[in-house]
Amino acid sequence: MSSQTPKIDGDCRKDTPVATVAAGEKTHTAVDIAAYRQGMFYLNWDFHGDTITIEVSSDTDGTFTTLYDDGAATGYSFAAVGNKWNRIPEGAFAAGAIRISTGTAVSADCVITFCLKS
Repeated sequence: MSSQTPKIDGDCRKDTPVATVAAGEKTHTAVDIAAYRQGMFYLNWDFHGDTITIEVSSDTDGTFTTLYDDGAATGYSFAAVGNKWNRIPEGAFAAGAIRISTGTAVSADCVITFCLKS
């Protein structure tokens, strides 16, 4: 994993929760982002080429649904590029909790690192 801290409109305060996608699963445990206003997540090479979908909920124990970029039809999904930081869309912070979903189950435990700024 890259040791570089991403730039988030200046300074990222290194509030970096880590979430693990367990072997055989497609999602990780939810991360509470309600206290933050911007952030990024790092996908290591294990995720390269997977379809990544950003899911949100009002809290970490809630029901997660796909975050939509136009309010209705187009979800935040993209093909992952390994070893890269990805910006969390602004709409996710209003929801309160985030979860990253992969298109296929991972074969071994994989870590997703978040960098969040309040």
